[in-house]
Amino acid sequence: MILRCSSLILAVLLSAQIPTAPTNVVVIVDGIVPAPSPLCTGTLRYVRQAASGSANGLDWTNAFTDIPSSPVRGVTYCVATGNYASRTFSTAVSGTTPISIVGATVNDHGPATGWSDAFGVDVTQATWGASFTFTTSNWVFDGVAGPVWSTTPSQYGFKIADGSSGAFQIGAASGSSITSITIGHVASLATANDTEKLFLQGATQGGAHSFITIRHSLLNRWQNCMMTRGQGGVSSDDWVFEYNVVLNNSSTSANHGECLNPNERPMNRLVARYNWWKGNSGNAGLTGIIVANNSDNNNGQFYGNVIDTVSTGNGIITGTSQGNMNNAVVYNNTFINSTTATMDWVNGPGSGNLAQNNIVYNMDASIGSGWAHDYNWYRATTNTPVEAHGQSGGSGSPFVNLATFNYHLIAATNAGLTLSSLFTTDADSKTRGSDGVWDRGALEFP
Repeated sequence: MILRCSSLILAVLLSAQIPTAPTNVVVIVDGIVPAPSPLCTGTLRYVRQAASGSANGLDWTNAFTDIPSSPVRGVTYCVATGNYASRTFSTAVSGTTPISIVGATVNDHGPATGWSDAFGVDVTQATWGASFTFTTSNWVFDGVAGPVWSTTPSQYGFKIADGSSGAFQIGAASGSSITSITIGHVASLATANDTEKLFLQGATQGGAHSFITIRHSLLNRWQNCMMTRGQGGVSSDDWVFEYNVVLNNSSTSANHGECLNPNERPMNRLVARYNWWKGNSGNAGLTGIIVANNSDNNNGQFYGNVIDTVSTGNGIITGTSQGNMNNAVVYNNTFINSTTATMDWVNGPGSGNLAQNNIVYNMDASIGSGWAHDYNWYRATTNTPVEAHGQSGGSGSPFVNLATFNYHLIAATNAGLTLSSLFTTDADSKTRGSDGVWDRGALEFP
């Protein structure tokens, strides 16, 4: 089914794993512009499983049939459709020079020698093994192709083999620190087994890692999306989680779910923006979506996200008994139909946190310790807090169509607080306040 909203096209097709939704759904929101993807430019080598030439990687006829065992710094490996192995990426660093492994598409595949459009990962995705490890810095692993907020795995350029319990590990047990790892345009369905399911984690006893990014990907049935490990008080800094879809975030009584999780090392300056969370799986609620689990979560920025029908214990964005949420900003998010055992959608312990310009709809709206709050809109809520510039009341859904996951507003909200330039666009790249009203919630009206 295709819906048109103003100039925006919403294609809706929902995953069968969301039990209350129609069975064939994906949400595609055109106009959303994520961070630029790496392209097949620069010093290129070509990878195609079915190539039958000399395997020197110099063109599509003579492409490598898998990523070489020792990729070279400064080279972009353009990958065609095919099946490729798991591996450990360990090429020694050379300054900040990256190695990029990117999907080749119909419109971006480098020189045409030996190329056929049937090779494009936007025609048939490339499938990889179940697990990868980065033991050195400066890598890009990006499937390039795929619409934003799609729940159809085949629309992403790269797919990790179904049934994984650990897709990406950063670092090794030696304690080295890794920086600048970007993973994008990847679809991944975790195992159904009741075990730890960690999409990306630091290595146990490993170092503190910085500038780690997951973007424009589909994560289904994972317990943790990004998790720090490695004993010691040095924080992992500047991790980014953006433009992703998280379905059926897993949590059981044996393996608690926390999507963004400073489990052993603190996180500092975590950014979570323009993501969509939908639903839970497992026999127990999540600890939270964004947490300070066993270590502190400091100076985070969480904005432009939609969180729909999740169940948590401590709160959706929350500290725990073992970690404080400190100095977080929670701006222009939309929280819908969710439950928390504490009734707090944001919660402590911690201090210096601020929640503004959010929409909270059809759920408990209590706010825990450590949070200042104002300019939020509470509709069909219980335990509604009083705010000097808060908006409350009204009947019915304020969204175009929740049944088809169209989270756009049917009318402007009361004017929210005008924020700094960092927060002036929504997930559709629409400028907030361009019509004179900075709307509350994830998506600007109209």
